[in-house]
Amino acid sequence: MKSIRDTRWAWQKLNGFVYGGVIGWLMLPLACAQSNPIQIENTKPGTADWQLTDPASNREIEGYASVTSVNRGGQILFFVNTAEPSYQIEVFRVGWYGGLGARQMITPIMRTGTPQVIPSPDPVSGMIECNWSDPYVLTIPNNLSDPSDWASGVYLAKLTAATSGKQAYIVFVVRDDARASDILFQSAVTTYEAYNNWGGKSLYSTGTQAVKVSFNRPYVDGNGAGYFLSWEIYMLRFLEREGQDVTYVSSIDMHANSALINSHKVFLSVGHDEYWSWQIRNNFEAARDHGNSLGFFAANVGYWQVRLDPSPITGDPYRTQVCYKDTVTTSDPVLLDTDPSNDYLATTLFRNSPVNRPEDALIGVMYGQDPVGADIVIQNPSHWIFSSTGL
Repeated sequence: MKSIRDTRWAWQKLNGFVYGGVIGWLMLPLACAQSNPIQIENTKPGTADWQLTDPASNREIEGYASVTSVNRGGQILFFVNTAEPSYQIEVFRVGWYGGLGARQMITPIMRTGTPQVIPSPDPVSGMIECNWSDPYVLTIPNNLSDPSDWASGVYLAKLTAATSGKQAYIVFVVRDDARASDILFQSAVTTYEAYNNWGGKSLYSTGTQAVKVSFNRPYVDGNGAGYFLSWEIYMLRFLEREGQDVTYVSSIDMHANSALINSHKVFLSVGHDEYWSWQIRNNFEAARDHGNSLGFFAANVGYWQVRLDPSPITGDPYRTQVCYKDTVTTSDPVLLDTDPSNDYLATTLFRNSPVNRPEDALIGVMYGQDPVGADIVIQNPSHWIFSSTGL
């Protein structure tokens, strides 16, 4: 972390900060005279029109993206299912924007509706994977002279059916891999997908739960936005309101790109970041050892180990999330084969054998019980974290 003697930096009371298993202060850069891309972006005109006024509660319209994140200059595909003759796509970047919450990025696009094939669960794994047609292809501009042009962020594609007016989201992240921002904010999509019960199957579904889930399907939660609107949006709005220099990734990026985190001073895990791969855990520990700061503003973090496999339909990487959730019985193929060298990839709790990587060895705390039938006792109400709370 930067020395306090560096005049560009100062201690700021953002929240509790976890580094090397110790709760401490989070050091963030103070705004410099020259505005960063987030400050510039949030001076642009915002709108409240990103919010849904008539959610598609009966799946009148729904969709998913071809990737969880796209780098500036890349392409992302939106697959949409609706029986209505036409629908509209609007794209918004979520931020502060004077409290309005988002900025509209493109002129609304009208498209012909396509009733898509709804797949059945795989009889062995329970996985439900869509293979929908007629996607809308969005190319993200990459203005090298202006990083605030389609700035890195969390974006919502808002779908509106033309006849009924029913609406849904497709959520995605725009990355800026070339820019070394102060803060790297992760959207925990592996947890979104673990709980995603679209089509009747998730890692938590009643009856026979799935052991594989696909990113090639809409999110049920958040009207298509997953858990972004439940948890992560609040930290995002705070950071952008405060003008912090931040870029964004998904948890798939933390699995796929081991070098990405080292281009930033602070990494933030926010909300509910429960499902990690072995590679994600490795990359966080390597970043810590490299001298990067890790901030966990989340509960139940790094609890279950998963594997990320390609899509069996498209072959695209990291589109299948595997988790047999072995805690008592043994059903994961890596434990049933005759090769003990891969047992560390078993999809059990990180703290359990043969993984043996308890969460508190990295973040200093560990999930214990839900529900908890006890009072929360404030031992030190004078601590700054309780300022203005009345506790």
